[in-house]
Formats: sequence, C-alpha cells, structure tokens
Amino acid sequence: MKDTTEPVRTGQDGTAPTQSPFDETGRMKLADLVLEDYRLIPVLERMGIGLGFGEKRVSEACAESGIPVSLFMLICSVHSREGYIPDAACLKSTDISGIVDYLHQSHEYFRTRQIPSMAARLDIIGRSCDPLYGKMLHKFFEGYRTELENHFEYEENEVFPYIKGLLEGHRVKGYSIARFEENHTNIEEKLNDLKNILLKYLPASCCPGERPDLLYDIFRLEEDLARHTTIENLVLIPLVSQLEKTVE
Repeated sequence: MKDTTEPVRTGQDGTAPTQSPFDETGRMKLADLVLEDYRLIPVLERMGIGLGFGEKRVSEACAESGIPVSLFMLICSVHSREGYIPDAACLKSTDISGIVDYLHQSHEYFRTRQIPSMAARLDIIGRSCDPLYGKMLHKFFEGYRTELENHFEYEENEVFPYIKGLLEGHRVKGYSIARFEENHTNIEEKLNDLKNILLKYLPASCCPGERPDLLYDIFRLEEDLARHTTIENLVLIPLVSQLEKTVE
C-alpha cells in the first residue's frame, strides 16, 4: 500500500504546537502526576488504571494496563494544559484505536457517573423549591441530557464504527470524517442556561447548601467536555483524515 502520509495539521487556525507540561518518557511517578493535577483522576479510570499504584512510574502503570505511554501522556497533556496542541510527530505516533477507546470510555463515564450525580443533586434542589422552579430546572437539565445522549450515540453508532472499518482496510462509501467535523457541535455550551438559572434566577432560599455543589459539578463537566472536544478536533479528526488517504 502506498504511503500517502502528509504532515498532520495541528490547529485549524494554524496555531503552533505547544509543549507537553509533563515528562513524556514515562519516568515520572504516577502519584506525582496526579498530585500535580488532580483533574487526571477520572482520566486514569477511563484508561483502566486504578488507584493504589504505589510508587509505580507512568511507564510501569501503562505497561500493566496495555496502554502506550505516548497515548497516555498525550491525553494527560490535553486535560492538564489549557490550549495544548500536540505536534505532528506526537500525532503520527498516536494509536487511533486507543483514542477511540478513550473517547468511548469517556462517554460511559459521563453517562454513568457525572450526569447521574448531577441529576441527583438537581432533584434535591428541585424538591426544595417552588414547583415552578423545580419544573424549570428539570426541563433544562433533561433537554441537555437528551442532546448529550444523541451526540454520544451518533459517535458510537456512526463515527467509531467508520473509523474501525478504516483500520481494518475498508471504507464506507459516501461518508468521511469531514462530515463529522462539519456537524460537530460544542455540547458544553448548552450548560449555560442551567448555570444562569442556578446563579441568577433561583431564589436565594432555594437549597443554598446544595446549589454550590451542583454548580461546581456543572463547571467541572463543562471543562471535561471541552477537553473531550479538543481530543476529537485536534487528534482524532486529523489522524482519521490521514488514514482515509491510505484506504480505498
């Protein structure tokens, strides 16, 4: 098969790549990595690395979990550094199937952990308020949950099987990753209405103890989804675009 690989674009606006905030060799102790940025705790879970890893280095933990160190460090860098853009060499060595698996595990984490936890807090707040406010909160949240589920289902049922087909050497006619890119929505933006209701419009007497916790969860989810979108836009799409050129 002819190699048609070209330099992988990193930023859609031509932005230069940025350096990873971590030692990319994997020599750093995994505990030190997490202590440096606690937001990586759910990343470990999604990659199948449980807590209780003692003094293991990143390379050791990755080897035990069957994860390439380069893939692990790429994902950690995206989550830890605002505006991080991997360079072409980093992308070229990235395992596409590993990226797809990480995105799939992220979907499951959002569906089964973050969203249900937020729903439980919102239910407590809704029951403590005037029914009018409770219904309004429920309407906005369930609308967002539905949109999020639709977004994930499209990726799980259309995009990921398409990519797996490419990796196996066959391509679905009439589809390309460009279609996904054109229709890719920033789902985290839809959380703004819910944040504004909790910040501005819900009476101060309405569950003041639970509201800050729910707001924190929303901001955390919003940031997590933004990093999720970054991985799709700056890692997955460019890699699949290059892969398409090698598959008839």
